[in-house]
Amino acid sequence: MRNSLTPIALALFLTTAASAAGLDVAPYLWEKPATTDVQLPADRAWLVTDLRTEIDKVLTAGHLAPYYFNAGDLHHEGYFLYVAPGRIITTLAYAYPHLTADQQAKAKSYVAKELDNPKYAPWAGAKLPPIEGAGREGFPAPKGFNFDRWWGMEGQHRPCLHTLYGLWLWADRAGDWATVERHWPQIKAYYVAHAKDVTLYGELGAHVAIVRLAHHFGDSQTESLAVDFARRAFDAALDYDATEQSSFKSFNRLKETHHNVLASTNFMLMNTCPEVGRFLADHLKEPVLKKNQAIKSHYPDWWLIAPPYASWAGNIGPDCEAQGLPREVFGMVFPVERWVAQAPPGQLANYMASGPDGIGDCYWLDSLAWTIESFGRTRWVDCRAAR
Repeated sequence: MRNSLTPIALALFLTTAASAAGLDVAPYLWEKPATTDVQLPADRAWLVTDLRTEIDKVLTAGHLAPYYFNAGDLHHEGYFLYVAPGRIITTLAYAYPHLTADQQAKAKSYVAKELDNPKYAPWAGAKLPPIEGAGREGFPAPKGFNFDRWWGMEGQHRPCLHTLYGLWLWADRAGDWATVERHWPQIKAYYVAHAKDVTLYGELGAHVAIVRLAHHFGDSQTESLAVDFARRAFDAALDYDATEQSSFKSFNRLKETHHNVLASTNFMLMNTCPEVGRFLADHLKEPVLKKNQAIKSHYPDWWLIAPPYASWAGNIGPDCEAQGLPREVFGMVFPVERWVAQAPPGQLANYMASGPDGIGDCYWLDSLAWTIESFGRTRWVDCRAAR
């Protein structure tokens, strides 16, 4: 499938024709982790059972609204998780190989339906409608409490390009290239319009995805454009301090002493995909592991569901009335544990004993699939070989 770029996109490509020098990005753009020979010990069989049980809840619920989290007693002090349209597709992709045949068929229908809805697909923009769909909190209807206020204060700055990685991941792991290809014009246009906004480690997977999708669909022009963007972005990401500073633009409460009880910039690691984890392990292992250890030391029970630490989501004041960490901590720490620290399978499995927080807890479910596969043999293979 060949699609020419718009004049605006072509002009953008021509202005960025010079590639970043030095860093070899090819392994991160073309090689994916392939796992075989997964052998779970008898006392870890629950990992697959739990994954299937939780994915079944998602498939039964249908479209999910953002999750409203509040650790205090003032509703307007809470905030929302899983706001980016299409985030659940990444999770279904990670889970797909471990589902039953019936669940896989339902997952394909689910993803197709999400992508057919212009409000729910990744190219819809930065946010899902706050009160459409099932409530992730476990109630029939979503809360959506004061979403507009939260969005105006800080939500509007949240990065959302990481969901593009989920489109490639879904096509690759489910073999469902046709569903994604139907929407290639929208995917490509959205990427071209926003590719320059990718600055955080958790967002770099967007470039990886578009390079691979364009290659598979035979769109050489978009592939070249995405490769150039990726080279520049990965090269810039080598500057750890600059990347850390850029995270303040996306998570503006980090700049506020009053609110930042987290005292961390681990947010820049949320939604990190395996390929970017490999990049971090190759080039930035020391600072990333140091930051990861700092948050683990500050919150030793980070892996529990809402452990009773002072939270940055609730009525925060001198007495730290808000108690309980949102699941974002899991999304910050676990990718580093799996792909940078390369923690042993048993340790990863112990983290998963916490269980999910609500329906469609993406950070926890992604990690569960990674944990299952950690009990197998994982190799980095060229994703073009299976075209």
